Amino acid sequence: MLALEAAKAQGGRLPVTDLLAAAIKQARDGVEVSRHLALNIADASRELKDVPGFAETFLIDGKPPPQGRAAAPFGARRNARAARSCRAR
Repeated sequence: MLALEAAKAQGGRLPVTDLLAAAIKQARDGVEVSRHLALNIADASRELKDVPGFAETFLIDGKPPPQGRAAAPFGARRNARAARSCRAR
């Protein structure tokens, strides 16, 4: 928590829950898979597909997600584990 301590030392007063609210919402509700994100996941998956946690977080049935709107099937990528981790702070 070095960054949080530094912010407090500079007079920062926001609670951690407020600081992480947007990250929790995006992890819980998902984010739109942009063209750039889809290409980056596809590129990274060649090297990282066997790294623990990568496939279940970023791949769908072992394949990179397609570009799409959040409302489209598989268009939004959710990360419940990240949302739980942020809420635990």
